[in-house]
Amino acid sequence: MTILCPFAPCCAPRSPLYQGDSVYKVGAQSGTTGGTVIDTCTDVSLLSDGTMFTLLCAGRVRLSAMGGDSGAPVLYRAYNGNTFVVGILSNGDGFNTYYSRWDKVDYELGARIVQDLSLLP
Repeated sequence: MTILCPFAPCCAPRSPLYQGDSVYKVGAQSGTTGGTVIDTCTDVSLLSDGTMFTLLCAGRVRLSAMGGDSGAPVLYRAYNGNTFVVGILSNGDGFNTYYSRWDKVDYELGARIVQDLSLLP
């Protein structure tokens, strides 16, 4: 799996995030919104389209998201200007928004991040 990061410079993930870090996402429906990391590894059960599922070791952040934003990159911008992909937006419960941590996705799928599609084989 390859993830295109349209934000330059975009780097491999900074992990772990810390409680209180500021992150943002770029959602298809709600655009760019930012928020604060509340928890970096929490198991949460959520109901989606009538199905209950559990996210294991998900990140929890307070930021505005809407239906249709799922799959958006969750990004952290460091003081040096580098942008790090830290997760993939998943779901929310009306107050908190949850994301799959990129280090867990990378571990499970062997995914990589590129900035330029011409770099792909």
